[in-house]
Amino acid sequence: MSQEKEFFIIDSHAYLYKNYFALPRMLTSKGEEVGALYGFVRLLLKIIRDKKPKYLAVCYDSPGPTKREEKYSLYKANRPKTDRALIDQINLSWLLLEDLGIKTLKAQGFEADDIMAVLSEKSLKEGLKPIIVSQDKDIYSLISKGALVWDASSPVYFSEEAVLKKFSVPSYMVEDFLALTGDSSDNIPGAQGIGPKTAAALLKEYGSLEEIIKACEKEDIKDKNILKVKNSLNSVKLSKELVKLDFSAPCGGEILDFAFGGIKTEKISFWAQRLEFKELYALEKKEDLFSFEEIDNNKFPEINFTDMLNRDIPEFSCDGTEIFDGEKTAKIENLKDIVPLLKTKAVKYLYAAKEIAKESKISSLDNFEDIKLAYYLANAGQRKPQLDSIIKEFFPNENKKPVCFLKDIFNNLKKKLEEKKLSTIYEQLEKPFIFCLCEMENNGMAVDKNKMTRLDSYLEKEINSVLKEFKEKSKEEINLNSPKQVSFFLYEKLNLPLTDKQKSMFKTKTGYSTSEEALYALRPYSDLIDLIIKYRELSKLRSSFTQVLSEKIFEGRVRSEFDQTGTSTGRLSSSNPNLQNIPVKTEYGKMIRACFVSSPGFVLVSADYSQIDLRVLAHESLDERLKEAFEKGEDIHIKTACRIFAKRPQEIDSSMRRIAKTVNFGVIYGQSANGLSRELSIPQNEAAKYIEEYFDYYKGVKEWSLKTVEFAKKNGYCANFLGRRRELPDIYSANRALRAFAERIAVNMPIQSGSGDIIKKAMINIYEIIKGKEEIKLCSQVHDELIFEIKEDKVYYWAEIIKREMENSFKLSVPVLAEIKAGPNWAEMKPLNFGRQ
Repeated sequence: MSQEKEFFIIDSHAYLYKNYFALPRMLTSKGEEVGALYGFVRLLLKIIRDKKPKYLAVCYDSPGPTKREEKYSLYKANRPKTDRALIDQINLSWLLLEDLGIKTLKAQGFEADDIMAVLSEKSLKEGLKPIIVSQDKDIYSLISKGALVWDASSPVYFSEEAVLKKFSVPSYMVEDFLALTGDSSDNIPGAQGIGPKTAAALLKEYGSLEEIIKACEKEDIKDKNILKVKNSLNSVKLSKELVKLDFSAPCGGEILDFAFGGIKTEKISFWAQRLEFKELYALEKKEDLFSFEEIDNNKFPEINFTDMLNRDIPEFSCDGTEIFDGEKTAKIENLKDIVPLLKTKAVKYLYAAKEIAKESKISSLDNFEDIKLAYYLANAGQRKPQLDSIIKEFFPNENKKPVCFLKDIFNNLKKKLEEKKLSTIYEQLEKPFIFCLCEMENNGMAVDKNKMTRLDSYLEKEINSVLKEFKEKSKEEINLNSPKQVSFFLYEKLNLPLTDKQKSMFKTKTGYSTSEEALYALRPYSDLIDLIIKYRELSKLRSSFTQVLSEKIFEGRVRSEFDQTGTSTGRLSSSNPNLQNIPVKTEYGKMIRACFVSSPGFVLVSADYSQIDLRVLAHESLDERLKEAFEKGEDIHIKTACRIFAKRPQEIDSSMRRIAKTVNFGVIYGQSANGLSRELSIPQNEAAKYIEEYFDYYKGVKEWSLKTVEFAKKNGYCANFLGRRRELPDIYSANRALRAFAERIAVNMPIQSGSGDIIKKAMINIYEIIKGKEEIKLCSQVHDELIFEIKEDKVYYWAEIIKREMENSFKLSVPVLAEIKAGPNWAEMKPLNFGRQ
């Protein structure tokens, strides 16, 4: 389908809310908060730049009570009151878009979802293809009516198959599914005791919610799940009313009213100066940036996808949405359709090969290049590998479909990789790692949902208990989620006896800080601060883990997404959900980990590198004392403690060892005496003494650190032992803080990156051995730890192989050790005794 037929319908509230809570707080020079709006404007301009929509609308929730709230007063009542700063940005976005010439809609009593549904229906009748840009679950039901859904986080549109994978039901059943399960994010109750798996099974058996309700009306009910629905029947019926999209929302006007010919520039100057967004300054300076020139489709005409499959193609490019064979382009409706092409011997120029391989369920690829990976590797630490910005960088004056640039971009990147001696890492590490990641993402980790639900309820009770105690002791009604209210209470109402230095340290543009660092510094002055700290800890555990994880369970498992290009060091980042941030040592963290379990007949196995960063430091620095400690199997933290405290090993207690451990790892991060003093809550001169003693003892580490910084200053980059690089332009900055930060990165990156490449290579080797084996699954990577599910009678067999591969992926100048544990869940792991198997 040609771009002239596409109508992009954008959910403003979904992205404004997401940006408000996900992005760092951002203020203009006049103190106006604009972070959420900045993220939304970037998204909008990216859509306009990449997709060049000919029809465009941005939809808003109505500001007053909605029809759903009239039906159910507790609808969305679990959400905290919207911050004034976010409301202001929502209102600003409406005014900004109107001035940019972008059609905006809202209707009294209706939500953005309803307006999007009406526009989708209207556009289909006019022969347009609606592209719904949203992350709301209920929107997926529109796929069954012919719409496409896109969450803007990947190049791939949400397909019918993706809906089936997410909910285990087709898109036309999504509303019935949500009516049964409920939706905690909107406080929709659903049926008590009916989870996603049961809801999907009931709908598969009965065909619709209507038929399930009929089954509830029978007298002799033997199906226990139907009984559960019957006991919550009024709640289920109400939930269906709440999740059902309302097609009566008024969206007046003709379809031509939504035609979009480019951004109006008359008021750009005003908004650029007010919001201080560099993107708007760029529009102001280059007025024709989004006044679209037509893509020359005569040069590369679009053909039907089936016709593309029938062509003899020696090479092709694919960006996840289109195929280009050097002469013609074709739209992709479903990535599974391109499997026949992916299996050919043709040379494949891909953008985001992992996403393409995962969505098309391809376990291997021959003769392919990944532009996203190549760009990331060649520019680590500088720019994110977004296709639109990559095209602008290499071909700023050409106007073609993005897919048509991929081969030429890769040819440029190939030269860069060769010049920087990164080709081997690209070919032998990053490309093979794609398929290991796909497998790990597909496997995910098994979760005991009932245990997670009970833990969530427990945390909720704990939060309420803290709130009650705080209210009783403070005699105040304060929203502890509001930094502004907490700041006013602490610094104004309590009138804490702070020193001038403390006041200066915690002063911000809008008042005083309530950061974790500030609260810990204020603890001695009031026991109420401990309650605030505990409230934040518990709230974060609920919002980031127990609530999110429960919603992410599909077919009994949580499948995190891993980004190969998400860090500047080459290490993986995890999201949706992020399992890497689950606390390790706190009791609450252990309770969350206990919810991650093994499947029946399997055991959960953890393989964790022992002090891998310090071993890489020993390898890089060749410090004799550090090397000796690892070669003899000594406790490196006790060894350091002996030096900084001038004591013998038997005199070192747990507190001394903890301090030495902090010093050992602090050196890797370039921690200053000031930073170490804050972390250990000790005087700065004492922290300085520890660091001095450390470097006096490990002289090789000191020499290596200095040489590494000098290398970075001379060459403008740092590198690990494999040659992976990170560019450091700030190493030449006139700003002392930026320059100092770049120097710390120069020391840290070779260590972090080296550790990351060691585990990456081990994962590739293990994957090649275990792929296709039903008795073992690689489930997740969390920092230096790999988590597997292994058949009960095969644990020792596979554990020995895992240990061997992890310890020998690269040969260092010191031994590399992996510690293997096993247990029924992630919290209850015991070391495997290989001598007594």
